[in-house]
Amino acid sequence: MTAVELVTVELAFSLGAAGASALALLVRALAPRAVASADGVAATRSGVRRFLMGLFNGPALFLLSVLLMKSGPGKVPGLILFALLTGLLLFGLAAELPTLGERLLVDEGNPGGPVGPQRNPSGIPARLRASALAGALLAVALFVPFLGQAAALVVLLRGLGTAVFWLFTRRNPD
Repeated sequence: MTAVELVTVELAFSLGAAGASALALLVRALAPRAVASADGVAATRSGVRRFLMGLFNGPALFLLSVLLMKSGPGKVPGLILFALLTGLLLFGLAAELPTLGERLLVDEGNPGGPVGPQRNPSGIPARLRASALAGALLAVALFVPFLGQAAALVVLLRGLGTAVFWLFTRRNPD
């Protein structure tokens, strides 16, 4: 692989991550109650459990959707399964990005603590700012070969695990 091809692939990955982060922000804006519920799942389940859930479900659902799309009568169910997997990834990413972003943002008055709403002169909600920061970090991380791509994959798999846990979590009717 030449250097130009490598840069092209890295740029495509980075643009894909930026697009996925933007779509995750859109999901957060369009379904705030559902994403808030998924935030609760992300806060109550360990990161390792969410990662393992994503690791077991992600490749299995992807392979099943590809196998269904390769077969003659299973193309439509395969596409539906792939769309479901993509939706779960975006939904989980919408819940996972603020958690990652809040770890990066610190309040000047409270070193090491999350950014509080009182220190937000821009008027943008803190979780939205944290999501945008984490999405930008995810896009930039993909420029680092292997290590950055592995870190981005971990974030995606944790997000998928969060979405799967959210899907099977009982909710109290309001």
